[in-house]
Amino acid sequence: MKANRQAQSRVPKLLALAVIGAIGQAQAQQSDEVIQLTTPDSSVAVGAASVSGDSNDRAQFGMFNGMRKERGYLLLDLDYLTRDNATGTWTMLEGRNLGLNSRELRGGVNRQGDWKLFGEYNEITRYSP
Repeated sequence: MKANRQAQSRVPKLLALAVIGAIGQAQAQQSDEVIQLTTPDSSVAVGAASVSGDSNDRAQFGMFNGMRKERGYLLLDLDYLTRDNATGTWTMLEGRNLGLNSRELRGGVNRQGDWKLFGEYNEITRYSP
């Protein structure tokens, strides 16, 4: 009977330890997420592409992306993101397909919870097949 009481008194202690461990793990995950959201990172992707063959064979392929001629093309994408911790101001610049005729560029500055200013440039060329 005494052994049964000791076993019953251990269950709430083990349960309490499990709950405390789960809460601590959730707080650690939350702080990692907060760090990831407040510490921006930037990237640049550079590549090359080549188009070969008869232009009649790839008429649909080059209709919108601008890769119509038999030559090499620059593939350039960028993501620039920075945050001024003192003022809470974010600066962002995104670029897609910068080496092609279908380029896109977007930039912006915003103060968190206050104001936002963005500009965008998109270009798309359509060639008749």
